[in-house]
Amino acid sequence: MLPLIRVLPRARWAHPVLMLMTPLPFILAILGWMAREIGRQPWMIWERLTVADAMTPGLTAGMVTTSLIGFTAVLGLLAVVDYVLIARAIRRGPQAPDLGAAAESTPSPALTY
Repeated sequence: MLPLIRVLPRARWAHPVLMLMTPLPFILAILGWMAREIGRQPWMIWERLTVADAMTPGLTAGMVTTSLIGFTAVLGLLAVVDYVLIARAIRRGPQAPDLGAAAESTPSPALTY
């Protein structure tokens, strides 16, 4: 793994590949969440207890739709905020001060004695 640390930043072909891989962590996080939620019924017993029998009695289709829309809106908003913050950090570049750090001001040559 250590040879890649020295070679990969200097390889021009790797830069577009790495840029295209930027959304990969977000996609994998969403797919992991989906896999967890789809497989989340450990208390269900195969062919003994159906989903309809185990469902909350007062749950309506409107409640499910409302919660789905709410969760989608919150996660979408978080994705947009995350994208904006990452884009701002990228625009700032590697020479800029760390996030939250005060920028150092250098005096102009006319003010030095």
